[in-house]
Amino acid sequence: MKKLLMVFMSLLLVIGVAGCQSDSDENTADEPGTSDEGQTEKDTDEKSEDEKSQDTNSNDESADEDSSKDEKAEEDMITVIGSYNGQADSHTIEVETTDGPQAFQITEEVAAEIQDYKVGDKIVFKYKEINGQKVIMSLDKK
Repeated sequence: MKKLLMVFMSLLLVIGVAGCQSDSDENTADEPGTSDEGQTEKDTDEKSEDEKSQDTNSNDESADEDSSKDEKAEEDMITVIGSYNGQADSHTIEVETTDGPQAFQITEEVAAEIQDYKVGDKIVFKYKEINGQKVIMSLDKK
């Protein structure tokens, strides 16, 4: 009885797996010149003059979007005045702010600038939060 049950269950498993096979690959793979979206390659190569004009306009718009992204990045930055307390490691400095001492991450460019700074120097810097960390993007002595 157990053997019969095992054979029956195995048969059900095989039928179930075979029934779950997708036949969507068969619909488009055998048709030459057809892309996944169902358009033929000839259709996608032939663009009307209006579509070409729209492509040119979209390139102009993307340049405008890039400049607005730069402006947005400037808006995201926070300006802080503080007192330089020193460098904790190669990519972290401590600054005494109105909220107390705070650690900030620095870029390689800022790290090169900060080599001449002394503890107690008044600084003005712009930072933005990246993945929860405050990263100084620009720095000047006050």
